[in-house]
Amino acid sequence: MKDTSFSIIIMIFLVLLTGIGIDSQINSYTKIYPVEVPTVNLPLSLRQSNWIEHGYGSCVWASLISLLRWQDRDDLAATIDKNYGGGEYLPGIGKKLNAINVDYAVARGDQGFLEWACNTRRGAAVSIRYGGHMVALVHINDSYVCLLDNNNTAMYVWIPRDEFMENWRQSGGWAFTPVYSPVPPLP
Repeated sequence: MKDTSFSIIIMIFLVLLTGIGIDSQINSYTKIYPVEVPTVNLPLSLRQSNWIEHGYGSCVWASLISLLRWQDRDDLAATIDKNYGGGEYLPGIGKKLNAINVDYAVARGDQGFLEWACNTRRGAAVSIRYGGHMVALVHINDSYVCLLDNNNTAMYVWIPRDEFMENWRQSGGWAFTPVYSPVPPLP
């Protein structure tokens, strides 16, 4: 017991003598990394533009393809790109996703689902414009949401959260996301 107490006193003395405090030791091993914004920060190469097939836009499929690419499922994105197109509505998309074995989660009117989808870096396909269009929700916080509109994939669209929520609810409040592993955050 006496030897242990003496050893502790000597260690404290040496730390103080060399000018190295415990705080500076901890800080030298701690690095703060930047937060990625938007949370689902798709590179341009992964963003799928809307396309017209059979006279209908493919905004649902385009949003899903972008999210699948982000979640490292290029195989499923390619299958969808090759086999599906035209207009689509959320109630009917489940059958098609099940047929090609896409794992997904879906919700209606649940803000918590949107937050979960973004916080887990998956994003979500969401209905807007009174149900006439679908885009990818790529970020959400207390004040704003960020959307990737497949009609213009060159830029993100930031809008006030309250404005988005009102539009989303009036559009049926649909949202879905593939549930695979997204790319890791920035180092």
